[in-house]
Amino acid sequence: MKIIGRLHRRYGKRFIWSVAGAALVIIIIIVVAIKSSENTASIATNVPPTVVVSSVRDISGKNTINLIGSVEAVDEVRLETEASGRITSVGVGLGDSVAAGQIIAQIENASEYAALLQAQGSYEAAVASSRSTSVSLINAQSDAINTYRSSYSKTNDVILNTIDSLFSNPKAITPGVRIQTGSNVDILNSERYAFNTMLSEWQKQSVTLTTSSDLHAALREARANVTRVQKMIDIFIPYLASEDAGTFTETQLSTIRSNFASSDTVITSLLNSINSAEDTLSRAELSSSGGVVSAADAQVKQALGSLKAAEANYAKTVIRTSIAGTVNSLSVKTGDYVSTFAPVAIVANNNALEITTYVGASDRDRIAVGQKVIIAKKYTGVVTQVAPAVDPVTKKVEVKIQAETADISNGDTVDISITTTNETAVTVGPILVPITAVKFNAENGDVFSVVEGQLVSHPVVIGDVRGAFVEILDGITFDDTIVLDARGLNAGERVEAILP
Repeated sequence: MKIIGRLHRRYGKRFIWSVAGAALVIIIIIVVAIKSSENTASIATNVPPTVVVSSVRDISGKNTINLIGSVEAVDEVRLETEASGRITSVGVGLGDSVAAGQIIAQIENASEYAALLQAQGSYEAAVASSRSTSVSLINAQSDAINTYRSSYSKTNDVILNTIDSLFSNPKAITPGVRIQTGSNVDILNSERYAFNTMLSEWQKQSVTLTTSSDLHAALREARANVTRVQKMIDIFIPYLASEDAGTFTETQLSTIRSNFASSDTVITSLLNSINSAEDTLSRAELSSSGGVVSAADAQVKQALGSLKAAEANYAKTVIRTSIAGTVNSLSVKTGDYVSTFAPVAIVANNNALEITTYVGASDRDRIAVGQKVIIAKKYTGVVTQVAPAVDPVTKKVEVKIQAETADISNGDTVDISITTTNETAVTVGPILVPITAVKFNAENGDVFSVVEGQLVSHPVVIGDVRGAFVEILDGITFDDTIVLDARGLNAGERVEAILP
């Protein structure tokens, strides 16, 4: 009251009444606001919550399998050491692109490299020794060919210049022997006529004969031909010794006798040359398949084995990538000491990625190659491979998925949704509902329907769980409509049902 009195004396009566009126207006506004808030809260409290409902037929006809998958490169290698030792060099860095065969790192390998050089020298020495022995066979083959050709040339000369002097017409069917030969006339005529064919074939063979030909057969043929000529000479020589001058003069007979004696010497020499050439060829071939060259070949193989072993030991100290790609992991650095089978690096082709996931045996028939999937709730993909059988250890079926996006990375873990539509399942298959639609209890569970705005509970018998769905063995039918999310709901509550 003292304060009001002071205000009255200082400002007057009108001012006091103005302040009092303003205070009254503020009080009225506050009271109205409080009342309005209480009414709004009361109205909000009376609005029932909404629930999403759907028919069991629609749910079972379109099922979604939710899975977790890991992103992996289609081409990926995990490099490990094959020898122990100190890392002397690392040729790449994390994230580098590498080519197939490129060196990633090297382990100390001075002793392995020295052993490799020694093995290379031993192998080259063995090869050189083997080559020098092989030259003997080549020389023997060349000698056989020359002997064959020389035999033809000299035999042809003996027939034309010596033997034919005793025949009237050597080219005719009946050449006609010009001296007395007793009962040998027919044999001599027949054989001389046969010589014409023999010499023709012999000449052709002389031109075409090479080291790849059957040289033994050629030398046998030459020996047979020369022997036939030698037999004819042996028939003529005794008759020439007793032949008197008549068809030939004494001077001519003397010349013919001298020619036959010389030819006999030539033919004998040819037979010796043929035998020597064949023997040399046989020994050279024997050496190349057994004997000396066989030992040389054994030395070459032994040296080659030592070389391959040295190369393998050296290769174990050089760590290479077998594929082209990107270095996604690098576990060593220069100076590190590593043991055998220690991880070194992971190289992968990050542009070719696939997702690996696993499904239960009950879902195996619901997934097929070519089926579309949703990855990480926003990317698409396609099923590229489904294992034909259940893994006996994990009891799961492996599924490979090709991602149709470049926005995922090697090593990522992603959510996968596979939607399957099965028209047959709508009428004859099992009833499948989302796990969220079931309010589980100790043994089975309940699902809810909405009747006149109120939740009604339906006890159900639970079967197998299939991904995000659960099989209902009894309690509802395909024609029922149920609430899709029963979490936090109770029978008898008032709700507003809406369609998805």
